[in-house]
Amino acid sequence: MKKTIVLSVLSLFILSVFSSAGLGETRSTLSVDAEASVEADSKNSDSDTSADKSDTEVSTETRTETKRTESDRMEQRKESILTIRSRQRAHFQTAIERCEDTPNPDECKANMEKRLSLVTTLEEKDLANLERFQQKRAEVTERLEELKQKEHFKQFKANAKARIVAAKVMGDAEVRFKDSAKKFDDAEKSRKERLGKFEDDREQWKKDCKNEETEKCKELNKQLTLHVKVYLTHMLEVITSHIEKIEARVTASEHLSEEEAADMLEKLAATKTEVTTVKAKVDALSETSTKDEIKAVTQEVKRLWSSLKDRLAIHADKVVNARMGGIIVQSEQLRVKLAKVLERMTEKGVDTAATASLVAQFDAKLIEAKEAYESSQTLLKEASSLTGEQRAAKVKEAQTMMKNAKTALKSAHNHVQKIHQELKAQRQTETLAEVETEVEVEAEATAEATTE
Repeated sequence: MKKTIVLSVLSLFILSVFSSAGLGETRSTLSVDAEASVEADSKNSDSDTSADKSDTEVSTETRTETKRTESDRMEQRKESILTIRSRQRAHFQTAIERCEDTPNPDECKANMEKRLSLVTTLEEKDLANLERFQQKRAEVTERLEELKQKEHFKQFKANAKARIVAAKVMGDAEVRFKDSAKKFDDAEKSRKERLGKFEDDREQWKKDCKNEETEKCKELNKQLTLHVKVYLTHMLEVITSHIEKIEARVTASEHLSEEEAADMLEKLAATKTEVTTVKAKVDALSETSTKDEIKAVTQEVKRLWSSLKDRLAIHADKVVNARMGGIIVQSEQLRVKLAKVLERMTEKGVDTAATASLVAQFDAKLIEAKEAYESSQTLLKEASSLTGEQRAAKVKEAQTMMKNAKTALKSAHNHVQKIHQELKAQRQTETLAEVETEVEVEAEATAEATTE
């Protein structure tokens, strides 16, 4: 602005030298320039003031909005807590009503009321955890019920067993198994010894018997025939004792249903008949038997074993798998208990982070074992309808899945041990005992209701 005034004055001085008539016009120009300059400064000043005012208003509005949002959030949290507490009261009220159906209603009600009083004092975080654990318990309980309806698990009852086997029957079966196992080992040892003698005599025959009509060669032929007969006899003894071992295990298994056990024992009896038929042909061999006769019987024994080995493997694997299925059901039942334990710990205000992490790892391994077990069972079922190499391949595949299931179950068991150690470290073994007692009482009540 100062620069504008200086230039205007200089112009006025120059114009006054040439003409005094232009004085009025020059003054008019000076006035206009000055007014314009002042007006511009005024506008700039008004603009700055307006901008400052706008920034202040925005800042105030932002702070107001933040306070309003925080207030709304606090209000929502309060409503959420109230909702959770209301749900918990309803939950325990229902539980208290159910106490009427338990053997000790008064004790049950007192316990539920005690737990409710603990819940009413929980912090917001613990309340949220409690609801999360309750939801998880509902999920694993539903998963257990669904499991019981599946093809490979539906035979298992509440005790994770498919049937009750009398103690005497089980004891007798165990004796038979041990006897059969000893026969198997003795027969296998004798078979190998006889095979060695046969091979020695055969080498001797090849060396000395270019002329088979000599007395020495005739004697060697008799010895070779005897070795073959005894070897084949021991081979059939091995097969028979193997069948008897499986029969004993089927008879004693509490994880096979009555129908499954009866079907398997019938098929095993049929295989023993096949062995008996072939054994009669082996017994008929004598010193006078021809090479063709010996060869024919030998081939028949080989075909028998080739036909039976995969069938027997399927039966044996089914017994093992049935037991594994029972363990999986037991583990699923334990999973429900552990969900309840986490609830109880939360109600008591105990930190559940470490235990919950171990339970999650146990759960993952349990699911892995269940899936591998179901695959194994399906493959064994498919193998039963096949023959030859196709059946052998399916059995091998099923055995691989069985190993996977066994490995996963072993890992799950290790996690259970760690969970027990953690509960012990946190002095929560009592909580586990409380839950187990509660589950037993519920099971008894359910059994009584079913009987009625």
